[in-house]
Amino acid sequence: MIVNLAFSWQPIEAFPLFSATIQVMLEETEQQHNYILWLKKKGHQIEKELIKRIVSFYQTQLGNGMYYEEQLQRWASSNNDVSTKMLGPIFDLLDKLGAVKKTSHSIIEIANELQTSSDPLNTGIAVNTKVLFDFIDGELKEKHNANF
Repeated sequence: MIVNLAFSWQPIEAFPLFSATIQVMLEETEQQHNYILWLKKKGHQIEKELIKRIVSFYQTQLGNGMYYEEQLQRWASSNNDVSTKMLGPIFDLLDKLGAVKKTSHSIIEIANELQTSSDPLNTGIAVNTKVLFDFIDGELKEKHNANF
């Protein structure tokens, strides 16, 4: 079921909110990317249902990112609302969104690689559900800080 939502384009005064949101999105995505790289390095595998959750989350993030990108592009091309000194920060946020997009795609790709195989010769270590939920919740780093 596809739902078409009307997006409310924001005035330039909303820039600080967009900036903070995109910065946190980038930091969290990079952190989760490090976690999933750690799982891959350690030879872990992830159950199919948990892969679906990871993939769904990052696909949703990618979809939402297009609205942020459109808003930033609207501000950048607006001659009335945006001063030239705001163009640099706008383009910086567009670069950060590009990094979020690239990293999200990488997370999806790696998560799919880590999917538990039904092959009986599979030598990977299946990830405990608790460990993966810690990964999703961002708690893995704190518990295993020395391994990163």
